[in-house]
Amino acid sequence: MDHRIAIIGAGVSGLTCGVVLAEAGYETAIFAAEPPAETTSAVAAAMWFPYDAEPLDKVIAWLCKATKCLFN
Repeated sequence: MDHRIAIIGAGVSGLTCGVVLAEAGYETAIFAAEPPAETTSAVAAAMWFPYDAEPLDKVIAWLCKATKCLFN
């Protein structure tokens, strides 16, 4: 593939996106102000639900899609 992707953030979500996209053949680069061990994810582990996320109907659909992608 001839696609280059920039990922902003080196927390759990950014690193996971980088790995998944690299495994799919994309050239990825991760840019972050802090190294992974110093991110919020180092203690929060990318927990974003069930937080105050809206619109709820779309958040649930996003959660299902992300879960299927990550765990299948």
